[in-house]
Amino acid sequence: MSSLFFEHHQVIACLPFAFIGIFFEILNNMPTDFAWSELAAEMANPNREWKTVNRTSFYTFFGLVFAPLFSAIGFGVYGNYQPAQWCFGASWLFTTIAALIGFSGFSRRARFIWSAVVSLVSGILFLVLYFVVCPTLTISPSSATFSTIGQLYTFRVENRSDHDTYMNSFVFYFDSSAYSEKDFDFQISEGSLKPLAQQLDGVYWELPDMAAEVGFVPESSNTHFFLLHVYRLKAHESREFSIRWQHYEISTVQTVDVTSEVMSHSDKPVPVDKYGGSVYVPALITRPLNVTGFLICYFKDKQRVPCDVQPIHLGVSKLPIGCVWLAALSERETVANASLPGKCDP
Repeated sequence: MSSLFFEHHQVIACLPFAFIGIFFEILNNMPTDFAWSELAAEMANPNREWKTVNRTSFYTFFGLVFAPLFSAIGFGVYGNYQPAQWCFGASWLFTTIAALIGFSGFSRRARFIWSAVVSLVSGILFLVLYFVVCPTLTISPSSATFSTIGQLYTFRVENRSDHDTYMNSFVFYFDSSAYSEKDFDFQISEGSLKPLAQQLDGVYWELPDMAAEVGFVPESSNTHFFLLHVYRLKAHESREFSIRWQHYEISTVQTVDVTSEVMSHSDKPVPVDKYGGSVYVPALITRPLNVTGFLICYFKDKQRVPCDVQPIHLGVSKLPIGCVWLAALSERETVANASLPGKCDP
C-alpha cells in the first residue's frame, strides 16, 4: 500500500529518530532525585548568559540554514526530489546545531530540552514544506469551469518523483444537480495509451495500462466522478486526456465546476494476473464509490479511436475501499475495463 507520509523521504524520515536520541540524552543526564517542579522553574528562568555563547559560530550555522533550504525548494519545484531531500536534511541539521550553540548559556538540561524543541519543530516545518514543494503525483490544471457547449479542457497527470509509481488513481468530480458524467466526453489520446508491459514475472501483456470508471459518490447523487487509473508511471512521466462538455441534458444551469485529486498510488506494484480469458489489473481505492459505467479502450486497432469518448453504462455497482481488481477482457485486441468484486493483496 502506498505510504502517503514516509514514502521515499529517507533523509527527513530520520527526524523522529534523532529527536528520540536527544530525549534519551536528556533523561540520561537527569539526577535520580529529579523534581519536575525544579525543571519547570529552570526552563522558565534558564539564567541565560549571552556573553557565554559563541556568537560567531551561532550566526554562521544559523545563516547556513537558508542556502540549502532555498536550494531544496528549487530542486522540489523542478522535480529533483532526491537532492531536495538532502538539502532539507542539511537545513534541519544546521538548525539543530545553531540551537545547541545559541542555548549554550543555559544550564545543561535546559539547553538540551530547548534545543530538542527547536529541532523537533523545525523538522516538522521542513517536512510539511517538503510535501508542499515535492508532491509525487500532480494533476494540471487541478480544476476547471465549463461554461459553453463544446468547451474542452486537457488535463495532465504526472509523476514528478525520481522513481516509478504503480496503481496510480486520479479522480475528477463534477458537482452539479443538473448534469452528470453522461454530459461529458472523455478523450484519451493515442500517445497516452501504453501497453501493460511491466510485470514482475517478465510477462508482456499486449493490453492498455489505463482504465476508467464513472459514477457518483454514495453520500451525494449530485456529485459525479470520472476515475482514471494508470497502472505504471515512470519517473517524471506524464499522460494527457481531455474532457469536453457536450451538454446533452437540457437545463438552465450554465456552468459546471470540475475539481480533481490524486486518489492513491504505490511505490511497489501488485502484479497483474490472468485467469481464463481475462487479465486482472489492481487499483487502490481510498473512498467508496458507486460505479455506473466503464470506459472502453482499444489497443493496436488502427481502425478505431484509442478509447470510446462515452463510457458504457451497466447499472450501479459498488467500488469498495482497498486494493481491488479491474478486469481487462481481451477479445480481438480490444479491451473493456470493468470493476470486479474481491480484493487484491498490496
